[in-house]
Amino acid sequence: MDKDINIMGGININKLKNLITITLIFVIANATIIHGEEIRFYPDKLYHSKDFINDVNSLLFNYGEKYPSLVTVEKAGDSYMGNEILYLKIGKGDKSVFINASHHGKEYMTTLLVMNQIDYLVNKYQYDKELQELFNEVSIVFLPMVNPDGISIARGYATVPSNVITIGNSSSKNSFLGWKANGKGVDLNRNYPMRWDYIKDDPGKPANRNYKGKTPFSEVETNIVKDLCEKNDFEVCIAYHSAGEVIFWYAYQNEEQEKRDLAIGQGISKITGYRLDMTRITAGGMKDWFVQEYGKPGFTIEIGSPKYVGDFKQLPYSEYAKIWTDNRNIPEYLLKLAASSKQNDANEQGEESKNADESNQLQDGSDGHGLHPSE
Repeated sequence: MDKDINIMGGININKLKNLITITLIFVIANATIIHGEEIRFYPDKLYHSKDFINDVNSLLFNYGEKYPSLVTVEKAGDSYMGNEILYLKIGKGDKSVFINASHHGKEYMTTLLVMNQIDYLVNKYQYDKELQELFNEVSIVFLPMVNPDGISIARGYATVPSNVITIGNSSSKNSFLGWKANGKGVDLNRNYPMRWDYIKDDPGKPANRNYKGKTPFSEVETNIVKDLCEKNDFEVCIAYHSAGEVIFWYAYQNEEQEKRDLAIGQGISKITGYRLDMTRITAGGMKDWFVQEYGKPGFTIEIGSPKYVGDFKQLPYSEYAKIWTDNRNIPEYLLKLAASSKQNDANEQGEESKNADESNQLQDGSDGHGLHPSE
């Protein structure tokens, strides 16, 4: 058979097939493909991308352009190495929740998870009436890459700063595998002003992990988180980390807050199958600061099998299917919590208004059984 079959007035079918194949490979390699009215997300392609940072940011902008009435994408700032740090907001409600990922460079699978959560929500919104109603009432803000510089170093695509020491036993060849810090050697999850003076194992100088910085909020990345929290008054927050399949929830709450947060943590545990950590010593972390600063629930969720807990271990893609199944429904759980909070606020305002009306009636001597309050 002649392999160079010409059709449609001289178009070579084999060359056409090759062109289509090359085009598809190019598009899929960038982690997404716009097909009809939806953006298809390929977590495996993103995980293995050699341009992870730019691919994540391009994908965020794609969602904003594709769903402008639902999704807002904004630049929060630039990292020390000049990487853009973006956040994405879904929804129209004034009440909102916050999910962030990759405070630690080597924990970039958390970014993959959060991007998948975004993709899942915007596509489900197109047909799910309950979710449509939720997003009319509440919003969710995602910060997928708190620490893009750390991700670049941990993936071996950026150079480790010369003034940084390496903590732990590792050969120079794979020392980047244990990189948790930002591009300046500051561990961002030790850079928040919650019991900052009590942080242990601080090396006192820039390092791959544990260095808390010269002062709380010394880093641009933690200031971005702080600014987002100040502007949005989030009802609840989750900071994704890895690994261990564990939920940290305690942050020196008062008795009432502790009871509330434990109940929410139990709900997260039921969804994910992760255990609740009952440790009552914590300092310097994002969720610790959030809980103390705002009196709202905050949680650190460690994704991935406990066998990958270790200084120079990163989660392999083989872990991802379970991670996704475990965490797919967490955003909707948070949205429903925020919606419930909004309803409670409305009920409280209604009760306050009712009490005020009754008080005014008594002051007027009316509808108070004919008695003036002074009697």
